[in-house]
Amino acid sequence: MAIYQYNLLLAPKGPEVLSYEFSKDQEYEFWDHDFWKASHEYSEVMLELESYLPLIEWSKNTTDLRSLGDDDKNDVSISLINDTFIEHFHVRIDLREIDQEFIDFIIKIALKLDCYLIDRKGSFFSPTIEELKESISQSDAFKFVSGPKRFLGDFGSEHNSSN
Repeated sequence: MAIYQYNLLLAPKGPEVLSYEFSKDQEYEFWDHDFWKASHEYSEVMLELESYLPLIEWSKNTTDLRSLGDDDKNDVSISLINDTFIEHFHVRIDLREIDQEFIDFIIKIALKLDCYLIDRKGSFFSPTIEELKESISQSDAFKFVSGPKRFLGDFGSEHNSSN
């Protein structure tokens, strides 16, 4: 993961997602949380994903993880249960050079799977361009890409004040 990449999870709509309480102290737990509960088979989106994004070389040798795209730019990683059911659906968007076609594709997949989008801060939102733009504009990745020196200065100030 690079600082210039905006991270996003897809999670199927349902009570499990809406009842999840996010806390900044639980960020890693949040990213490991199984919202999917084996509710969707990878085959539901496999052909569409794999026809649009190339399978990343290292993931060709695994059966429990599919990574597609370019891991230095825009990519999708899906971990699987029993090589079949989606366990996690993670997207990274390169904010250095916005690829609108990739973003539109991700929104299309989220709508097809009836998913919420979830950002690193734990905000759940509908898969629309407007809501995604709002989330991106509040992200650390956007702040870094928009002004790296200012971001690092702010980061240093926050780190010093928390000690």
